[in-house]
Amino acid sequence: MARKKKPPPPPHSRKFSFPIYASVFYDSVFFLVAGGGGKKSSGIRNLVTVSSFHDGCVSEPITAAATDDDAPQRLALHPDGVFVVCVFGGSIGVFRMERNLSSNSTNGLNHHNPLSRNDSTEDLRNRPEVNMIRSNEFPRRVALTADDRDVKCAVFSPSGRQLAIGLETGEVKIVQWPSLEVDMELGAHESGAAVTDIAWSPDERVIVSCAAERIGSSNNSSSNSNGQQQQQQQNQQQQQGEQQQKTTKGAIMWSIERGERITALPDPTSARFNCKGFPSSSRKPNCLKVFRGASFSNTGEFFFCGINVDGVGYLVKFETTNWTPMAAIRAFRDAPISAYAANKNGSRHACGSAEGDVVAFDGGGLRKQSSNSRKRSLKRIAAARNAHMIFVTTISWNARGDVVLSGSADASVYCLHVKNKFKSGLYGSLMKLFLWMTVLIACLLGWVFLLMKVFDESAVPLLNNNNNNNNNNNAERGLSSLDERQRVISKRSAGIPLDDREREVFEEMESENAASEEEQRAAEGDYYGGNDDPHASASRAYHDSVEYEKQKELEYAEARAMEEKQKREWELQNEANLRKMQFAEEEKKRQKEAAERETVADDKQEKEEKGEEEEEEEEEEEEKDREAEESEPESEPEQEEKEEKGEEEEEEEEEEEEKDREAEESEPESEPEQEEEEEKEEEEELDTEEAMEQIQREMAEAKERRENGDDDEPSGEINNEDDPYSADAQAEFEWGDNDDDEDEDE
Repeated sequence: MARKKKPPPPPHSRKFSFPIYASVFYDSVFFLVAGGGGKKSSGIRNLVTVSSFHDGCVSEPITAAATDDDAPQRLALHPDGVFVVCVFGGSIGVFRMERNLSSNSTNGLNHHNPLSRNDSTEDLRNRPEVNMIRSNEFPRRVALTADDRDVKCAVFSPSGRQLAIGLETGEVKIVQWPSLEVDMELGAHESGAAVTDIAWSPDERVIVSCAAERIGSSNNSSSNSNGQQQQQQQNQQQQQGEQQQKTTKGAIMWSIERGERITALPDPTSARFNCKGFPSSSRKPNCLKVFRGASFSNTGEFFFCGINVDGVGYLVKFETTNWTPMAAIRAFRDAPISAYAANKNGSRHACGSAEGDVVAFDGGGLRKQSSNSRKRSLKRIAAARNAHMIFVTTISWNARGDVVLSGSADASVYCLHVKNKFKSGLYGSLMKLFLWMTVLIACLLGWVFLLMKVFDESAVPLLNNNNNNNNNNNAERGLSSLDERQRVISKRSAGIPLDDREREVFEEMESENAASEEEQRAAEGDYYGGNDDPHASASRAYHDSVEYEKQKELEYAEARAMEEKQKREWELQNEANLRKMQFAEEEKKRQKEAAERETVADDKQEKEEKGEEEEEEEEEEEEKDREAEESEPESEPEQEEKEEKGEEEEEEEEEEEEKDREAEESEPESEPEQEEEEEKEEEEELDTEEAMEQIQREMAEAKERRENGDDDEPSGEINNEDDPYSADAQAEFEWGDNDDDEDEDE
């Protein structure tokens, strides 16, 4: 079988030539993706490419830049959209973005060579609409750490004057832009786990960093203690109430003004918050909880983050005044969050799972003053199941906030389009009011039309009785003759009195019906020769009867021919069955004879083999005796013993010969039994031959009866009891064949 071809990828996804680890949108259409295989020995190039998403299709790379032996890990776009920072382990590189306004391309979709190195010699009109080049204002590589510790994330501040970076050792640093010098070192997470994400507040006074460490405190890090001690700790925590132990690990808030740590983000699954959306198992002391992703709303009044609880991802919404969780929603059924991103104003959020799924959420109201802020909770607005084959490594939003870009290590990119919903505030309330009004008007119109249809017939006679003077003139009403007649028929059927004009129409209809009846009677009279010529009508009737009889005779002849054809078919089938029976009997005989021959031959062969073996044994014994006599002179007692042994052997041989003779004498005694079996078989063969001869005689008699015709069968019917070729007899033949087949199988 030919192998089935794999279905082509959907237009909103595309495969690249390298694993993808970072992505960022340049605007609403163009985006950057970066990744690679690392060292040259892997055979996979390290690239940063620019592509576009337009009309639901992801384009091929428009332009690309190679990064030698360093694989890009993170991308950060400057707020002014001119520079892009690419993180390579312990160093960073800066690229400059250029937009070619004189390009002939349509929405950036052209056939420009992405790896061309001679862009300076090309015409500007043939260049791509968006181009990426290395910035001459910055060094090729800028080392941010002295010992080449890997940088795991980099995020620009809203103003673009600072760059926050997180290291693999849990340290958080602030770098000045564009000098790229480390301005302050805020500190590190307690466990020393790698920083996974950083979020800036809109006023740039606070940042929140998330690390790949277990949520909790440094004192209760050992969760494998005795069960009784855990119960005592829980009882103490319930008694203390608000004075219970604070969280020190997970997500940390840092002060940019003071350059120090403020506090740790509280555990949203704690019982004191009573935040709905988490399972009851999340409050157990041995539950594994890790923060993943962080972002602020554009007003700074709400904070959003992802959290993995025992391998299941959730999205949580905090209020920043007292840092209490307001709402939570499960992002995936049974998979953790592997990537997180929020749009520009923080109203929409996207999560990627470890199984390749992508989900988008609406963050609800983003202002405390709005009445809908506390009513609107987190809501799932779009999802793409199995968008990637393996875990999602990066995710980002476009400038409009209606497209989610996700990348994976399987070298695939997926763009999820999110429809724009109604905005909150006055505009949303007006749209809801308009919708309710349209629904109400549609219901009222439906009721009106239904009432008009029900009471239409009862309202027509009342209107006609009140306006007889106005309805007398049909020309003024614009009614056609067909409409007038239909109206007259409906009134007559309903028992409504007619006016003068309707009576005239009714009389015309009656006169037309009478004329048509007269024409029909005249046509019938012409067909039969008229009423004045009875002889012509009689001759016509006689002619019709003759034709009818001829037709009946033809039908009868056709029926007889079909019966004869069926009889011939039955005869042929019976003959075939007889041949099958004969062939089966002959086969049985041949098989029996062959089996008898084989048994006789086997017996003879066994006897011959036994005789040969005995002769060989005797010869060997004689040779041994001769050799013994020749080798040693035997004494008289020994000779006597040998003679006695020889006499005993001779007696044993004589006894065996007598037994063989008795067996041969007993064989003729069993011959009568064999003769009886043979006689039985011959009788069975004679019975079958007699049955076949009888069947043939009956077939010949049936043929003679059919040739004689109605002399032997005056009724013209065949008696199924005497007919050997009827359906019952045929069934008997068939059953006989089946019995023979069963005997052969046995």
